[in-house]
Amino acid sequence: MKLAPGTYRCISVWQPWAWAIFHGKGIENRRRPFRYRGRLLIHASKTTRDVASVLELLNVRHKLAVPDDLAFGAIIGMVEVFDCKYSAVESPCGWGVADAFHWHLRDQQLLDEPIPFTGRQGVFFYHHPFSPILDANGNPKPLEL
Repeated sequence: MKLAPGTYRCISVWQPWAWAIFHGKGIENRRRPFRYRGRLLIHASKTTRDVASVLELLNVRHKLAVPDDLAFGAIIGMVEVFDCKYSAVESPCGWGVADAFHWHLRDQQLLDEPIPFTGRQGVFFYHHPFSPILDANGNPKPLEL
């Protein structure tokens, strides 16, 4: 999929969870509710932790073989958020953890090519195509939201 020009909501997700969203993970677990319903870009953050145990979980519980060439620090695809509910228990599908808001996702579409981008915490806006505003020295200025 190619991303059309426009402004999109986006969220950063640690790898390999970001990859899993496009390979069967239909729930994103968060501490806060999300009222927005619609298209949301998924940014694979540069940061990750406890990869070995996550890879084992994805492989053993969900039968997913995660590739070695995961994208980091890039927007990798788009999903539709169609519901958000708090749950005190784990979801029957195994993706939703207990005591979290489950953002229900569908229509996951990977981009043809990841778009390198520095993510942020929480939901943020991404303007595509991204043309940085340059300072007097020709360096990109940070995008203010």
